[in-house]
Amino acid sequence: MHKKTIKVKMVAQTAVDVDAVTDVIRELGFDTDKVFIPNSETDGFTPASALIWYAAKRCYQAFGDGVNKNITKVRDDMAVYFENILRSGHGSVFEHASMSFSIEGVSRVFTGEMNRHRAGVAISEGSMRYIRLDDLGYWEPHSITEGQGGQLKEKMLGAGYTADAFDMMQGQTRKIFEDAFIEMENTQNKLNAIWDIDGDRLKTPGGFAAKKLLTSMFRRLVGMGVATGGTWTLNYRAVRHILQLRGSLHAEEEIYHVVEQMYHIVKEKEPLLFADFEEIEGKGLVPLYAKV
Repeated sequence: MHKKTIKVKMVAQTAVDVDAVTDVIRELGFDTDKVFIPNSETDGFTPASALIWYAAKRCYQAFGDGVNKNITKVRDDMAVYFENILRSGHGSVFEHASMSFSIEGVSRVFTGEMNRHRAGVAISEGSMRYIRLDDLGYWEPHSITEGQGGQLKEKMLGAGYTADAFDMMQGQTRKIFEDAFIEMENTQNKLNAIWDIDGDRLKTPGGFAAKKLLTSMFRRLVGMGVATGGTWTLNYRAVRHILQLRGSLHAEEEIYHVVEQMYHIVKEKEPLLFADFEEIEGKGLVPLYAKV
């Protein structure tokens, strides 16, 4: 049994073929020598933002004037251009780009909430049917972490409990958490021993199928707090939606902890596309444009 630290990393991001984009713009009738086409060397642009720029511009053939005679204004300032997309709610173009996150050390409490987001999201989660659960890890909620307490402490003090009483309840709860995971781990290992899951007879080619059946059966005696992980790929519109919804201080504390890490990644990696988001004390993650 061991405690886990939740870690969120970006492992993949949309790429764009600038030459192919240039060819399409040329075939649409534009003089590409006179059209601004962002690439990886363009200041402030990323491949994902370049793809979104292209998709949005293509909607109106707005790469320049002269081809679509309805176009009388072409925005050259990309910060202004993306801000206009956000303000106008033209969020469908954000669905073309995606970002993949490795999220490890989270519990089934987190995945149970996160995996409810299906639109624009691909999920590959660690399988408790295949992965042996004989060394259980768990993330300790901040509400019971020594020296912390978060909103729970605030609410309990507001209800009349003293800080000393809260600290005492925290400590008692931490001990119960530890004891529970030790007991669950011991239970798994007792079952492994009963069925001789590591014995020679299950090392045969057909033994793997038996191990899978046993592991699947044993997992029913493990709580939702057991640590897991996986890969989540989200298009940028889905990222914005999840940041707004799960970045609220009213969100469950573990999913907020994960989403806050995602927020810092996307703000660094895609400053143009998430420029309107702010982390506000007492509110959480707040976008200027809520519906995009």
